[in-house]
Order: sequence, then C-alpha cells, then structure tokens
Amino acid sequence: VTSPGHQGYLGATIVSTGLSDWQALGIELCLTFVITLVYLTTMDDHRRGLSASIGPGPLTLGLTYTACSFVAVS
Repeated sequence: VTSPGHQGYLGATIVSTGLSDWQALGIELCLTFVITLVYLTTMDDHRRGLSASIGPGPLTLGLTYTACSFVAVS
C-alpha cells in the first residue's frame, strides 16, 4: 500500500524538490564525512580525553548515524 503520488519511486533515493543535485551531493559528502570521522575516532585503541568519554563505540556510532539520517531526511 503506497500513496498514489509515490508509486513510481519505490526503493529509489530521490532528491527533494527544494534541492539541486549539487546541494544533495554536498549534504551527502558532509554527512558521510561525519560518520566516517566518528567511526575512526571510536575505533581508535589509543583514544583519550573527550572522545573516550563519549561512550561505547556501538552506541556512539548508532547515535551519529541516527542524527545524520534525521538531518538527511529533513
């Protein structure tokens, strides 16, 4: 069951009508950078200071991915 206006787009990633293709690419690159940076930071065995106090790796990665997903959807 899908809404009538979206039947042709099942399973496709579509850029919002308010964004150009280049803006969507910029957002994607920034969010991918954030996720990659958090992954590399949390998986570092020698981390100290603030990054060590953020929390366990899986929780940090999950919250980061969730936040980036919310940003990308809006």
